[in-house]
Amino acid sequence: MTRSSVEVTFREGRGFTRDMGNVISASGKKLSVRFALGYDRSRAEQSVLLIEQIWNDLVKECIAGGFEAKETIWYGWQLWGAKQIAKGKRNIVFDVPPQINTIPDPVHRAYSYALTFAHIKSMFHMVTVTPADPELLEAGKQVAAGKVEDMRVVAEYQASVAQVRSPTRPHNGQMLHAAIESFSEWLAGRHIKGAETQSKRALQLKHSVVDRPLDEVGRSALEEITNYWASRPFARTVKGVTERPISVATVGNMLSDARRFVNWLDESDTWEWDKPKGAERILRVDAKSIMTPKEISEKAEGVLVWTIEELGILYGLARPYERLLMLLSLNTGAAGAEIQSLLKSEIDDSSDPPQIKRLRHKNHVLGQWPLWPETMQALEAHWAEHGGNHEAAVLSTRGEPSTGKSIGSQWSRFMKRVVKVRPELQVKHKQFGFKYMRKTAAQLVRNVSDGEIAGVFLMHGRAVKSDDLADIYSNRPFDKVAEATMQVHEQLQHFLEA
Repeated sequence: MTRSSVEVTFREGRGFTRDMGNVISASGKKLSVRFALGYDRSRAEQSVLLIEQIWNDLVKECIAGGFEAKETIWYGWQLWGAKQIAKGKRNIVFDVPPQINTIPDPVHRAYSYALTFAHIKSMFHMVTVTPADPELLEAGKQVAAGKVEDMRVVAEYQASVAQVRSPTRPHNGQMLHAAIESFSEWLAGRHIKGAETQSKRALQLKHSVVDRPLDEVGRSALEEITNYWASRPFARTVKGVTERPISVATVGNMLSDARRFVNWLDESDTWEWDKPKGAERILRVDAKSIMTPKEISEKAEGVLVWTIEELGILYGLARPYERLLMLLSLNTGAAGAEIQSLLKSEIDDSSDPPQIKRLRHKNHVLGQWPLWPETMQALEAHWAEHGGNHEAAVLSTRGEPSTGKSIGSQWSRFMKRVVKVRPELQVKHKQFGFKYMRKTAAQLVRNVSDGEIAGVFLMHGRAVKSDDLADIYSNRPFDKVAEATMQVHEQLQHFLEA
């Protein structure tokens, strides 16, 4: 029996494999690509022959671009298609890429999909390529054939989708997604608060743009990123994709991460890429333009806060720890982050009345508040329960250092108990996290004073928005904050003393 000349290797527990070509890793290193080909030798050999055709096309493209054959690497669509073939697929279904699916104009969307599909079909001519959305493909063909009236729109868009055509060979093989991964690693390695969260969030940028050589990342690629997040895709959790679109705030956060990424990439010594002109402007979106009618209506109603009557209900049903959270938030405008970072050394219980004086970690702005008798009593009871050997002023219910997340989880559990006996608060339970206690406190202070005093109460960076120099030439009016908080205490005293 004649042995096949196709080279494959059988690995116990993994089946047949074949190493072919290289890819650039997140750290910029050239790594060998290994294709898993299954356990059927004949099928594996057929797959290798097809993958070799794709690889040979890449080598020819590399040589035509003035490079040596040994500099060829896998990238983008080619590697995606080769992996599909390695799995034994001979009919590749080409889905609608996210950056195309989120294009709002139907003419643009159809034409872009048809153009991309034609490119993919040509690239993988050795197998069958089937569109996941035949109707969209046919519509795109009609556009390309000139059967759509608004061809001016198509002409304008053609330049922005030119990137889906066979790309020019990059000089160094560096890829966009690998750069995003490297950016995430850089964030994780920074010794700052929230580094791990920032690192994980940065990886989500890969969902918003198709991988491509860095040489091809220009204005159109940045527009893809903006369009993806502005479309408010369904939120992702550890359990998968939800049926709830991301919030407007998340859109802003992701585009902020994208701007930070392009600045980092532009200044990097490892990655060769120059930021296009106007990059930061492209990676912005007007929040009002992506809000739903319901969100606009809710915004018109003003800031969502608890009423004094509802605060009384919550306080009456709260356990000691939950009352402590409420008191600190209403008394000092603290959210979860401010409570978990509060130190005992920042509480002066020798003054009359006792007070908290501290810098907000987020912006290093000074805050100062007199403590209500109920707040100080709740703190002392908390310390007596958990001992006095901790620097943190507030521990978790288990006696461990609390976190903003643990406080939020505790509040959520509390609200689930509340709605069992007060079902009329079900709607607010769904909408209101613990941070709304801080919003409520600010509104109560503003009701008895003004916006400037409320800003000082919340430790905002610019309490006087019309004057950038107010904090340079004068001290903040903490005496007025103290007066306002005592007036708020009087309004709440009927249930605080109950």
